[in-house]
Amino acid sequence: VGVEHGAVRVTDRADGSVSNLRAGDSTRWPHPLAVAAEADTYVVGAEPSSAHGDESVLQISAEADRTAPQRIAFIRFTVPSAPTRAVLHLRVVAAGDGGHVSLAAGTPWDEHHVNFYHVPAFAYPLAIFGPAAVGDDVAVDISAIIRQAGTVTLAVTSAVGGMSFASRETSDGPTLTITSGASP
Repeated sequence: VGVEHGAVRVTDRADGSVSNLRAGDSTRWPHPLAVAAEADTYVVGAEPSSAHGDESVLQISAEADRTAPQRIAFIRFTVPSAPTRAVLHLRVVAAGDGGHVSLAAGTPWDEHHVNFYHVPAFAYPLAIFGPAAVGDDVAVDISAIIRQAGTVTLAVTSAVGGMSFASRETSDGPTLTITSGASP
């Protein structure tokens, strides 16, 4: 799963077929495709020099919560073709009150070296999701964020409380379900 030599492995959710697509391919598909995250990590304000790219969870929490230090998750995908619809899927492993998804800067980053001192810059939240229980699949429509093919980094934050999701190191890691219109 992931990127191999500039290609993205995608799974057609309608028929289960798997394909390798390259960013910028003119391929258009009528069924949603699930693209696995190629990198993910989270950073912790109280552990500013620690990296968490090998962990099985992605944690988010708000500094205002005061019961846990601020945590921000970062997830990177390669989108093979300009989507007409994009939905981020996160599997909840620790329940919480919801959060926000923002587009992060396109600067390169390594999940094993990102820490609170060195994170991709990210903008104001463009999508939100509500409370979710353990085992829930949080589905966030981020079509307004992803409009073209290429590499995209998402920042996932919380306004209140904390929450955790399965990372790509598990079988339930983040996926991006994309649709790119009807076949020509």
